[in-house]
Amino acid sequence: MDARRKGWIAIVVSAVSFGGVAVLGKLALSAGMTVPALLFWRWLVAAVALAPVAWLALEGRGVSRRALLGGFALGAVGYAGTSGVYVSSLPHIAAALASFLLFTSPAIVAALSALLGERLSPRGLAALALALAGLALLAFGPGVAASLVGVALAVLSAFIYAGTIVAGRRIVADEEPLVVATGIMAGAAVAFGVFGAATGSWGLPSDFATWGVVLAMGIVSTALSVGAFYVALPLIGAPRAALASTLEPVSTAAVAFIVLGETLAVPQLAGAALVLAAVALLATERPAAAAPT
Repeated sequence: MDARRKGWIAIVVSAVSFGGVAVLGKLALSAGMTVPALLFWRWLVAAVALAPVAWLALEGRGVSRRALLGGFALGAVGYAGTSGVYVSSLPHIAAALASFLLFTSPAIVAALSALLGERLSPRGLAALALALAGLALLAFGPGVAASLVGVALAVLSAFIYAGTIVAGRRIVADEEPLVVATGIMAGAAVAFGVFGAATGSWGLPSDFATWGVVLAMGIVSTALSVGAFYVALPLIGAPRAALASTLEPVSTAAVAFIVLGETLAVPQLAGAALVLAAVALLATERPAAAAPT
């Protein structure tokens, strides 16, 4: 399998597996977990789950200090910041709208990457416009609730996430992606553990059902999702990986509709179709144009 196809498969797996994070987060918060406690356990579970896979991916090579420390810094600052701000928006905003606002980040990533010489083609820019239009339809359909606080937090999470993706692209260019991803998860877990202990908001899930939610969030919506994203990142580039990850709100909207009963109306179905069309347009771009510069 060529590298480009492998990258696209990985980014689709990442997007689909991430879809449950907002819904699982809402369920855990409604069960009485605090935001720091939920995020500590989410990232710790993810780090423990991914570490053996990362070790196998090394195939006998030594663990790079740069990969681990670089990933740890991305996790402790970038992902901890994104997760903390994003999950804090969920009590104030519908899951679909929070996901839309977070995934305006591809436009920010495209702008930052262009400054570093990694640009989208005209076809890629058209796909970006389609994706943003589709996300808007997904987010602003009937029954979608929002508050100014929730919107502001979700938008801030998009800017933090965009900067993290661009920085991560620099690190995985020469390092094993799964080692970097494991470092990210460890860094985020430490950041939330320290914050939770300092603020007295650290704690355990209250029952087996909540443990199940946290484990699903950590293994499927974090270890699998983030690991697959970092596998894709050096293969298709930061702008394309970020744009393709707009599939995540489509998955989120579907899960929110099934689990939480959040309305999925005709405009939102049209929005999902636009996002799918945008990713298909980008994925069928000629390999020479799609390769990272």
